[in-house]
Amino acid sequence: LKQKNIYYRLQVDLEEERIKRQAASLTLWRKVALYSLRILMFVVALGLIGAAFFGIFKATDFSQKHMEQPGFLGLFIEFLPSIVITTGNFLVPLLCDQIALIEKYSPSITVVMALLRAVVLRLVSLGILLFTLWSQITCSGNAEASACQQCRYDHEKYPCWETRVGQEMYKLMLFDLLVNIALLVLVEFPRRIVVDNWSCKLSQLVGRQEFVVPSNVLGLVYGQTVVWAGALFCPLLPLMNTIKFVILFYCKKITLFHNCR
Repeated sequence: LKQKNIYYRLQVDLEEERIKRQAASLTLWRKVALYSLRILMFVVALGLIGAAFFGIFKATDFSQKHMEQPGFLGLFIEFLPSIVITTGNFLVPLLCDQIALIEKYSPSITVVMALLRAVVLRLVSLGILLFTLWSQITCSGNAEASACQQCRYDHEKYPCWETRVGQEMYKLMLFDLLVNIALLVLVEFPRRIVVDNWSCKLSQLVGRQEFVVPSNVLGLVYGQTVVWAGALFCPLLPLMNTIKFVILFYCKKITLFHNCR
């Protein structure tokens, strides 16, 4: 593992030097084209993040308005905000990584840009969820609304609004754990098996996955932020999150030593 780490650092240093030399040799028009491309890709990345925020807002709003549905449909609607948030946290960074390849930044700047976008996406998405819940619970802050006149919140729909907030944080934590386990079993193991046993060009082009430390650390920070947001309303959330982190640790350990290159 240490040899691979040294090898990776040497690769990064050589790539940084190559990009610096390439940037120094660019003509004026090529620099203009490059910066224009970067601005365009920046706008596209912002659009993707904005679309994710809008999806979270609409999913939460829809879930709170139709949460009385019976059966499996009702369960799906209750988990809809968590599904949308987790899906956005998984798909949008992947698309932003492809955008980063087009932007042609140096490896260090690429990592910083990826982290900034992921931080904004994960933390603000949680804020969007809480804001939408607050709007539904408090009648969008309008204490004069008929549903909120007596208790200053919609006591008929949310007899105990603290429970509703705690439930949303619990569902976020649970769904995040399920997605990580599903990725390990359904994506990472099959990918390693295909790459190791098939010699076709496609499998060799895809290759084994890389263990990206920043994104995994950010996932832990996001999980802890969910706990901070929900611990007041769900006292058992820190304990459940500790169990989740232990499970994720061993899942990531298996991925690192068996599925990554």
